[in-house]
Amino acid sequence: CTAWERVDELARAEGNASTTLVRAPLEVPNGAEIIEAPLSGNVWRIYVRPGDRIEKGTVIAAIEAMKTECSVPSPFSGLVRAVYIKERQAVAPGMPMVALETAAPHAVAGS
Repeated sequence: CTAWERVDELARAEGNASTTLVRAPLEVPNGAEIIEAPLSGNVWRIYVRPGDRIEKGTVIAAIEAMKTECSVPSPFSGLVRAVYIKERQAVAPGMPMVALETAAPHAVAGS
């Protein structure tokens, strides 16, 4: 048995592995908005933690995708209430990354 077989990498590579993501219930703090992952990849680094006050444009995390590090900036200013990701974790588009308490509710893009 190779290392690839033990972690089911061969089945994934051949398209036989289950790719369904199981999401645990998410507790969003009152008054907070969720910042979601913009792309698929692995969380390379997290730059914020609960209690940090950040400005619009502050880089909250870096995601590695196809050997490229992509910065994820905050779309608005506020207080970081929760961080839902960990370094080296795989993320998909739309996956919750951070809960940010803002002074006013913001419209969701595309609505």
